[in-house]
Amino acid sequence: MKWRSTIALLVAALGLAAYVFFWDSGQKGTVEAERDKHRLFDFEASAIQWIEMDHDGTTLRIERRSQGEGDATVSSWMLAKPISDRADGSLADGLADRIARLESTRTLGGADAAGAAPPADADAGLAPPVFTVRFDAGKGPVTLDVGKAVPASDAVYLRVSGRQGLEVARNSLHEEVQRPADEWRDHALFAVSTLDLGEVELSRPAGTLRFKREGEVWRVAAPFQDDGDGSKIQSLLFNLTGLHAASFAAGSDPAGMAALATPTYRAVLRKRDGSSAGEIAFGGAVAASTTRIWARSAGRDALLQVDNQAVEPLDAPAESYRSLAAFTMNEFDIETISLERAGASLVFRYKDTGWKVDTPADLSPVADSVEAAVREAAGLRTDAVLESTAGLARYGLEPPAATITLTARAAADGTVGRTEALRLGSTASAGRIYAARDGRPVILTVPDTILERFDRAAYSTPPAEATPGAEMQGSVGQ
Repeated sequence: MKWRSTIALLVAALGLAAYVFFWDSGQKGTVEAERDKHRLFDFEASAIQWIEMDHDGTTLRIERRSQGEGDATVSSWMLAKPISDRADGSLADGLADRIARLESTRTLGGADAAGAAPPADADAGLAPPVFTVRFDAGKGPVTLDVGKAVPASDAVYLRVSGRQGLEVARNSLHEEVQRPADEWRDHALFAVSTLDLGEVELSRPAGTLRFKREGEVWRVAAPFQDDGDGSKIQSLLFNLTGLHAASFAAGSDPAGMAALATPTYRAVLRKRDGSSAGEIAFGGAVAASTTRIWARSAGRDALLQVDNQAVEPLDAPAESYRSLAAFTMNEFDIETISLERAGASLVFRYKDTGWKVDTPADLSPVADSVEAAVREAAGLRTDAVLESTAGLARYGLEPPAATITLTARAAADGTVGRTEALRLGSTASAGRIYAARDGRPVILTVPDTILERFDRAAYSTPPAEATPGAEMQGSVGQ
């Protein structure tokens, strides 16, 4: 009978859980419905196209600007008054949200209002108003005249254009109108993510440094052409795109103009589609400051002051951005590995949930042996980079003693995976051999232990247990 008691308790528990869930959902729905009933407006913040705030004789205006078409449309906020500049998107979105969610706790006067009559404009602080907010959410301009505080509350008197009477609403906009114009500026030097970048050029005292993305791989394009160290380049660009201005000055500021007459550094960024992602010039030090330098952002009227540590990473030697990896793909991207030496080949392919043998058909590898080979090949790194001016034959690479060919899996969009071939040559030094990857204009030196992976004995099981074409268990490629 115990099982019947257990089932009864389980059914009771499920029933209670269902009751709590639907009761809680109903409560939340009731609260939200009650809140919506008091909202002054029936639109969402995203509908607001522009906002103006008048306070203490100053008008500040922000406008939403859209770029692109259809699903690719991207909107951003711009300052239009009293200065023209990119606006801080978070602040602008926050202001729009506060306006859209304004709630009235009480209506005084008006055709449908009951109770007390509204106070005179002078008594409500509306002659003139303490401040005024205007906006357009797609149905024409709306004006909010905000008056003084309602006695014994945190609310203020509010008049909405086109409506009779006054509203009593929380003073949620007061903090926003108090902000000076400079606080509404976008302090970020670049309005782009590193994921969207396709090319970067850095002009500096040590010479021009340029990176270019090919697919998802970063390459050094100047002062030499070679594979780039992706992690180091990404780190540099992450720091660069994350730079913020500490303060602003007029574009005609004499000290700033003098400091930027001959910029010390310049960063030019382009997106993957080739369009501009911004350009920043860095100049001399800000007078009376030991931590700031002057900067100018193309397309922005104001001059910027930034932390001088912003340019320190730009001085790194170009050579430090060269990749020391023999291949650009990691072990989890690889679908096929081919090892060729002295006319013999070992070819393994990842299918379904494990590695399988393509060639030779009579090979039955030990579990994880192919994974180890793939891991070692993908992880090959050089301890020296030599110019190939002497020719490949000088290093035993023409013809090569052996060749490793890796093919990546196809991309999600069906794009065929790239193939990279590494030639292995003669001895370079104790424990190292020369190597060269097709399409890479340098000679590398890699550990000679990789040659052990060309021997089928490194994969074989005893003949009695061999099963041609057997699948090897593992996680590579999953």
